[in-house]
Amino acid sequence: MIVLALTQMLGVGTTALISQAAGRKDQPHAELVFNQSCAMSILVALALGIVGFLGMNAYASALSADAITADLAKKYLLWFLPAMLLQFPLVSMGSALRATGIVQAPVIFQVLSVVLNMVLAPFLIFESGHGRNSRYRSGASDLHLHSRCRSAHHLYFEKKYRYLRFRFSQFKPQLKIWSSMLRIGVPAALNLSCSLSTS
Repeated sequence: MIVLALTQMLGVGTTALISQAAGRKDQPHAELVFNQSCAMSILVALALGIVGFLGMNAYASALSADAITADLAKKYLLWFLPAMLLQFPLVSMGSALRATGIVQAPVIFQVLSVVLNMVLAPFLIFESGHGRNSRYRSGASDLHLHSRCRSAHHLYFEKKYRYLRFRFSQFKPQLKIWSSMLRIGVPAALNLSCSLSTS
């Protein structure tokens, strides 16, 4: 729920600001917002990753029925957490594409990523689960991580999507843009959190 709310906040704020800039034919500002959104997504992912990895052992031990289950949960989280954290830059970049009118590509590659998981995950689970104390579920999460990396590579680095370019000189946080993104995105995130908590 936390990740969904944060990605919703990031996605809505990014889409709104870039679409406004694109509508004004202000490509430099749209590109600036894009790079600022990418920088924010990376920082949020890193912060959440630090909290996740530091609290992983205590979290798994507290919720597991026994030590074996806790150990399996920790092994799974070692792979799942990086895959989950990749959601942030993927949401940022996908929202930027949608804001500039490229709608089909993000959906297509997201679907391909899900289909790839559906088809190959059972094979990796069985392959990595010969011993119950081995990497029983890390095979599935390993695929989850690599398929997201793969979809990110194909979707955002093809030359045809070059209205918005990565410019690392624009990654330095600009609080005015960040505050505008948060002002737009936080209400959407709160609305999603309330909807999820009551459902």
